[in-house]
Amino acid sequence: MNPTADDKLHSLLSLTERLTALLVEENEKVGAGDRRILRAHQAEKDQLARQYDEELRAIRQNPEIFKGANPVLKEKVKSATKRFEKASERHSLIAVALLQVADNLIKTIRDATIEKKQPVTGYARNGMVMRMPSGYGAQFVPIAVHQVV
Repeated sequence: MNPTADDKLHSLLSLTERLTALLVEENEKVGAGDRRILRAHQAEKDQLARQYDEELRAIRQNPEIFKGANPVLKEKVKSATKRFEKASERHSLIAVALLQVADNLIKTIRDATIEKKQPVTGYARNGMVMRMPSGYGAQFVPIAVHQVV
């Protein structure tokens, strides 16, 4: 049996709405400080994303099938797709921000470790520790996290 245009649109609408709901939930919980949610739905998101890609691929291969589709249903799919794109964009921004926070934390730890390894040359009048200038005797350790070179 060959699925009708309306059946395909219903399927696409269902996938889009579920993916959007997952992303919105993750965005809200990550915004509230709960990053564990990112792993909680990963398997479901992966499965839904694969199905979504398959549906879009089928639509691109045979766009004529949708000429006779229900116009109200077409509008619902367009509207759901816009909501999905907006949630997806916000989700991407949050993911980038989390990666930047992790990178900055690692760099801060690295810098503190390098500073601690700098030899103490004495003490200033105010009691502060004086160290050799940056780079003197330093051992640099390359660190790249979530970066493509």
